[in-house]
Amino acid sequence: DLLSVMADFYPRGTTLGVKYHHQGIRVDYYKKYEEKFPNLRVGAYSHDGRIAESLEFLNRPAVGVQYHPEKALI
Repeated sequence: DLLSVMADFYPRGTTLGVKYHHQGIRVDYYKKYEEKFPNLRVGAYSHDGRIAESLEFLNRPAVGVQYHPEKALI
């Protein structure tokens, strides 16, 4: 299994994200329809694993995030 791109960004495994506003993808929804997204995986979670905070494409160099990572790196 490939390592997560988010794990490369945050090698300690966790970070605090600043949430000025927030949208999210429910993990239960993603897992229910996971077969429709064969080249996508969740790279980071919040709310005890209920909300996907990052999505990683396996077939292209793209990562989508639902928080402000530029603030989390400070």
